Amino acid sequence: MRKIIALTLYVSLTTAAHGQDAREQIARYLRVGDYNHAEQGFREAIGARTGSEVLTIDLRNGLGDLLREEGKDVEARDLFNSVLNMPNLGWAQRLAAIMGLAGTDGAAGEPRWMQALALARQHDAKIMEAACLRGLAVMWLEARQPAKAEPLLRRALYILEKDPNAPAWQKASVLTTTGLVYRRLDKLTLAEESWTQSLELYRTTLGDAHPQTAYMMERLAEIHALRGDFGAARNYAARALEAMRGSCGDDSLAVAAAYASKGDVEQYASALPAAAQNYAAAVEIARKHPDNPAMEAALMQHYAALLKATRHDREAKALALEARSFMR
Repeated sequence: MRKIIALTLYVSLTTAAHGQDAREQIARYLRVGDYNHAEQGFREAIGARTGSEVLTIDLRNGLGDLLREEGKDVEARDLFNSVLNMPNLGWAQRLAAIMGLAGTDGAAGEPRWMQALALARQHDAKIMEAACLRGLAVMWLEARQPAKAEPLLRRALYILEKDPNAPAWQKASVLTTTGLVYRRLDKLTLAEESWTQSLELYRTTLGDAHPQTAYMMERLAEIHALRGDFGAARNYAARALEAMRGSCGDDSLAVAAAYASKGDVEQYASALPAAAQNYAAAVEIARKHPDNPAMEAALMQHYAALLKATRHDREAKALALEARSFMR
């Protein structure tokens, strides 16, 4: 299942942070995790058609990046491609669009990430290089090759720690992905260390209610559940869900993922009816987002397995068949 808040809003936060009026307001929304108003702000600013070509490009890249974070890949790709087709495109704007497209390519994103990485290095853009390295590492994780991701993340972290102007939240995003690598390698202690550092950095820079902070709570909930500390796990999962609901809206894919995380904790605790209840809520939300069929199918499959385990065989079979229809 794709984790909606796993990737950093690098392009949105940087391109939206410069300028006046609409972009400054959008940047404020992003920093506090109010993605609904940020998206609305992007759309209104693009629709107004009153700014320069540079502003239009920045806004399209920013909206595309936000939509990609929310799992709305089809519209995001359209925006990034529209940027790449615009004349007089600066190298940084081209890089942002290529990174955005690479982020929607999933496990097939290596060619675009390598293109982006080469462009960042050509212009000695170290912060962007670190972002590309992290994106490439995420791609290898999605391709189930964590061993290839680890050295890329070490290099990204080295770049960021060496640069006194590197944003703390970007270091946190590298640590987040590093934790995912260690989790995939079943190195729980190292995963917890990375995610705890990341959580503290996000809390300091973005606040407790931000979706990035909430995502780290989801990950730490899993670690505690795996260790049998279900009290701490449930606490993290409940706080994450509340933060996602407040920031992204009750019907967002981020909230669906948070319900799934909460369900996973209950499943680890062998509380299967509670797990099924949370996955039911996740599936109900995912059905409202037909532009992300992969996530909807993954949630349905997991929910179907829980229904079968709780002896709801007829419902489980119907749901499993529906999930398979998304994969044809």
